[in-house]
Formats: sequence, structure tokens, C-alpha cells
Amino acid sequence: MIERLLSPDHVPHGIVDNFLAPKASFESILGILSSFFVVEAEDALFSWLRKAMTDRRLRQDMQSWRAEWKELVRTEMDKGVLL
Repeated sequence: MIERLLSPDHVPHGIVDNFLAPKASFESILGILSSFFVVEAEDALFSWLRKAMTDRRLRQDMQSWRAEWKELVRTEMDKGVLL
């Protein structure tokens, strides 16, 4: 699913490589997204965001990840999982 959204034609290679890494986790992806980077083509970025936000399965996964994170915070286990 995420492979469809992370087409090398639209997203810089470093980001694609890290998103698709075998050990990529929610936290590592969040770290990448919160890092500073310069977009080579704003239209490509917005096109990718539009595809991501209209992907029903991805949105369901994101909802599940938020619930998982809330549970980690509730049980105070969130501090051990941050990068």
C-alpha cells in the first residue's frame, strides 16, 4: 500500500528508502516527516499528499496508529518508544 504512494518519481530517494526500510516503524517515519527537507517539486508533494489522504486503507491504518499511540500514552509506555 505505502509503496504505491511513495513512487520514486514523486518523493526524494532518501525519504523513500527510509519509509520502505524493513525496520521502518511509526516512530522512524514520524521522525523523517518531522525532519527538515526541501521539496524539489511542490506540485509532486501535494499530489502525493492528495493520493495519501484519499487512500481509505492508509487512513484506516493511520487511525489505528493514533489509537495505538494514545494507548501507549495512557499506559505511560510512550517514553520508551520515541527515537
